[in-house]
Amino acid sequence: MIVTSVAGDFWSGFLGGLIAALLFSRRPHEASPTDQLAAMAEVRREQMTETDISNERSLATALEEYAVDHNGQYPARLRDIIPSPYLRGDFYVPGSDPPATYVYEHPAADPAWGEFDIRDDGSLDPSLDKLLNVTTKRRCTKGACKFIIYTQANGVVGSP
Repeated sequence: MIVTSVAGDFWSGFLGGLIAALLFSRRPHEASPTDQLAAMAEVRREQMTETDISNERSLATALEEYAVDHNGQYPARLRDIIPSPYLRGDFYVPGSDPPATYVYEHPAADPAWGEFDIRDDGSLDPSLDKLLNVTTKRRCTKGACKFIIYTQANGVVGSP
């Protein structure tokens, strides 16, 4: 036979309810409107950086496809392959106002970079994607890298 007391039941119920209230009814920290806007701006910057990198890779793929079809020769200008089966339209640096096109250099600015390089307008942050600095081979920081650049030899990297 189990004997319980009314007082014991009361305190057990009270403590259980109090613990449940403390554990499950806490509201998460509500960010201020300023904090919310800053967080949204940061997400937007990250998305634009990802789009920039994707654009550069797409341009590089189109250039390689062109070279395969033209005995290893790359076009002198990006305009030479737009529109075509390789690129259906222009690519603009995300967020640029007015819209900025990518800089294509053939031959590449540095011979160690391969046949060509593609560079954005420097408005995006190479440190967001943890890119390597093409000259120092260290992670990009805001002070060390300005451009996101695609080099044929290295892929996507940051550049001063």
